Order: sequence, then C-alpha cells, then structure tokens
Amino acid sequence: MAELIALHRGPASAATGIPVCRPMPRVASLHASERLLLVVIRHWVEDPATVCPAVWAMKRAFDTGLCGPAIKALRGLMQAVGARPRPLRLLGSACPTLSPDERALLDLFAAHQHGREDHSVALMAWLVPDDDARDSANDHAAHLAYLLEKGGHRLRPPAAAPVPPARREAVAG
Repeated sequence: MAELIALHRGPASAATGIPVCRPMPRVASLHASERLLLVVIRHWVEDPATVCPAVWAMKRAFDTGLCGPAIKALRGLMQAVGARPRPLRLLGSACPTLSPDERALLDLFAAHQHGREDHSVALMAWLVPDDDARDSANDHAAHLAYLLEKGGHRLRPPAAAPVPPARREAVAG
C-alpha cells in the first residue's frame, strides 16, 4: 500500500545544512468535497487493514447505495497506486498541508468530473507508471469521480496543467 512520507522539509540549505521548509498548499483552502476525499484517502492509507475511518467518512458523505461502490472504487485505485515503484507521498490525517501527490489525486478526480481527459491521462501516467495497472486504476478513479458527483460532491476544476514527463522525472529523481 502507499507509504506515508512527511514532506514538510525540503533539501538542506547549502550555507547552514539546516533543512529549508517548502511552502505547501493548506488543507483549509480546499473545497469541502476535496477535504472529504483527502480525509478518506489519508485514513485509508493510515489503516488499510480495517479502513474503518475511511468507510465511516464515506458513509457520512454518501447515501447507503453509493458508499459500497465508492469504497470498492477507492480500494481498486489505491491498490494500483500503491504498487508503483516510488512510494506515494501522503501526509497524516491531521496534517494541515497537502503533498504534491495528494494534490495530483484530487486533480485526477476533478479532471474526470470536468471531462478533462488529457489532464486525467497525464496525472494517471504519473501516479501509475505501470501500463498494465494504469487502465484499471483509471477506471476506478473515473468511477469514484462519477460516484462523488452523483452523491453531490462536485470538485473544482483541476488546479493547473499536469507536470510534463521530463520535469516529473527530474523532480522524482
């Protein structure tokens, strides 16, 4: 499953050797539906064996008929994303900031809801580099985005254009 890695510190300053803090987006700046999705994903990663907090968050947000399919779609997506070579960087459930990988996941769901196929394809290629797993993961992401919208959780359009492949490799390396 995905690994939790704290991203509050950047590379060390050349002059002092002390890690330099990077500005990170704040969870408080997210739309309510984005916060819900982020909380569910973070709880899922923190306790993948029981997923109880994620299930309860979904049950509070959805009617009973949508909760089961939404959890199933999230499970499929997180299994595909968690099997990638680079661990997915997610922060703890109480963290007030948002990691780049968390932003990418939220933008992926938003891209599906807003019909931005080029955006969702680029984000999915970054999140799931394995071609075999990518199609399944994308199907799960699209289905969860659909269920979110059907349950009254319309996300804002994706924040920005996806990072080009050459830049991603430089950033990830």
